[in-house]
Amino acid sequence: MEWTLEQLLKREEVSLYRLHQEIQDWVPKSSLYRYYGRQPKQVPLELVGLILWGLERISGKQFQVGDVIQYRRRSPENCPGL
Repeated sequence: MEWTLEQLLKREEVSLYRLHQEIQDWVPKSSLYRYYGRQPKQVPLELVGLILWGLERISGKQFQVGDVIQYRRRSPENCPGL
């Protein structure tokens, strides 16, 4: 699995700061920034939903989980942390 929040925000031309402004009542700034620009082992589903909701409010477009989490085929030996 690959976390693609950074690529999505670049593609949509939305800054992380702008996204945080939209969802700041529910997501602490530190939580959002923790998941930006890295490959976390886990991402809370509630956070994924709020990110997508915030992007929809900003852009007027609809997004799905697959826009921020993508499946990359790998063998089990290449999946650290399991």
